[in-house]
Amino acid sequence: MQIHDIEKFEDILKVASGAIFAGRRADIVATINGKEFIVEVKNHFASTYKTRLNNAMGTSPQKSTDGIKAVAKDTQQLYTDLLRYIKNGNSGRFYLYTPDVISVGENLDDVAKVKLRQDPELIKQTEDEIIEHMQMLFTKNEARFAKDLGFKLKDKASREAWEGKKVLLYEAMEGDGPDGVKFVQIYPFENIIKEVIK
Repeated sequence: MQIHDIEKFEDILKVASGAIFAGRRADIVATINGKEFIVEVKNHFASTYKTRLNNAMGTSPQKSTDGIKAVAKDTQQLYTDLLRYIKNGNSGRFYLYTPDVISVGENLDDVAKVKLRQDPELIKQTEDEIIEHMQMLFTKNEARFAKDLGFKLKDKASREAWEGKKVLLYEAMEGDGPDGVKFVQIYPFENIIKEVIK
């Protein structure tokens, strides 16, 4: 991963439902295998990441003054990041967690915890658990996602198309999409710093 920009501002996001999502600052822009990615850095603990993700799926909708166009104000991050990811062909974005998100138990000393958090199998297991939680939240909120992406779930053909889109999304999040990159990766914070100061 080659980091070449930080705190890049993303433009507003307009969706099929007529909602407008505010632009915001993205943490990192990086290149992997010649492709540019927006990278969101997360330093959450194993005991808190689910609550953080749950909160990040919500929005605070507000109507515009003319009462015609719905405007989503203070939109939470995971929801809009997934919208942007899907609109970009399930591509060009992922979440980078520090190893604090890996559960290693409280009865170990710091040295043992650090060693466990470097275990490839435990890293993969934790990445998969976070992705599964994101997918559960997506399914729970799929009516809202479908509306914002222009699907009508009561229409049979539209519903079938939506189900196919969901399958492609979930495969991409797990690393089987156009980028070949998982939507959640765990990466030591010190390595991120090294990339920035090269």
